[in-house]
This record gives sequence, structure tokens and C-alpha cells, in this order.
Amino acid sequence: MKTLIVITAIAFFQPAVAGAATLALNPASGIVEGSPGQAAGWGYVLTNNSPFFDVLTFSFLLVQDGSGAYQDYLSLPQSFEVIPPGSINKLGQVFDASTGSGSGEFDIFPSATPAFLDATLFLFYDEYGADPEIQSFPHSVGNLLQEDVTIQILPSAATEAPEPIFFIPSALLLLGMTWIVNRRVCTRSAPDLGCDIRTEAFRHVVLHDR
Repeated sequence: MKTLIVITAIAFFQPAVAGAATLALNPASGIVEGSPGQAAGWGYVLTNNSPFFDVLTFSFLLVQDGSGAYQDYLSLPQSFEVIPPGSINKLGQVFDASTGSGSGEFDIFPSATPAFLDATLFLFYDEYGADPEIQSFPHSVGNLLQEDVTIQILPSAATEAPEPIFFIPSALLLLGMTWIVNRRVCTRSAPDLGCDIRTEAFRHVVLHDR
């Protein structure tokens, strides 16, 4: 329901006027990856080519798959930034989930299976005729930038194979059985040699007996 509301709202927002602002993502390919239980996301660079002051307001990821959930960063207080005419943003250029840097994060569900998810990332911003910290009334609101992106869900980390706990006892058992067999052959074939035999002595006894 929430997704439907946002999609309906997007239809009423206006795409950015050509040349007014441009958007570049980091990575430039728009392809990010992560394993189940991890977060993936994008850094961004908004270039303000207009005579207005731009302020990013929020972001939204449109993805037709239930393998994760998107959380917006741009509406958080630490993401507020005024981008003057002819400038680019200083915040959010690199995605970092630990600091909330970037446009937002896609949280991959632990139950997700490996896949490539095609999606569209929307960034919304307002324009002001002057610094919004001085003039609070915006020139225009709901300006929209968008980029096609892909989330690659990697396989879960393979569980490490357990240590072969029975390997050493088994090897010792095998050696013990071999010693017992050799001792019996030694005793039957050459009692005078006793049981203190080495490999060469054992070979000599067996060959002599034959």
C-alpha cells in the first residue's frame, strides 16, 4: 500500500527541467551487491546547473521484488544540504550505511536468494530563489531525478567445513592395527627375531619364510 501511494505521488512530481540539475550515481554503473542480511546502496552527485539553490528532500527505490526493503537517507537531518548554483553536493557522494551517507540503503532480507533486481532510484529536490536558510519559501518543489539501478544479491556465505575430528584417531588406529599384524607375522615366521622389527627386517622375514 505504501509503495502504491508513493508511485501515485511520483506521477504528480515534475521531472527536472533539462539542464537544471543532473544526477550521477556512485558506482556509475548503478550496480550494487550484497549478501542476505546485508545493506547495499548508492552514493550520488547532484550538479546544480540552475540559478536556484537546490535542496534534496528524499529518495525512493521502485523495485518489483520482495527480497528487501529500502530506507531513505535524504530526509534525515544529517543529510540536509544547500547546493548553490553551479555547485555539487558535498554530502552523500559515497554510500556508507554506518553513517547514513548516500541516497539510502536497500536491506536484503536474510531469506533472499541469489538474483539480479532491476529497479529505479528517484531523488526529489526543491529549488529556492535564495539560500533557504534566509528565504524559506521555495521557488519550486517536487523536482524529480531518476536513474535505473541493479541490486545483485550474492549467495550466502558458505559455512566452513568442520574440522575432521576423527581423522587423527582413525590414523592412529590404522597404524596400531598394522603394528599388530606385523607383530603376529614376525612371531609366527621368525620367533627368534621377537617383535622388535623394522620395515626392512619385516620384509626379510616374510621373504625368507616364503
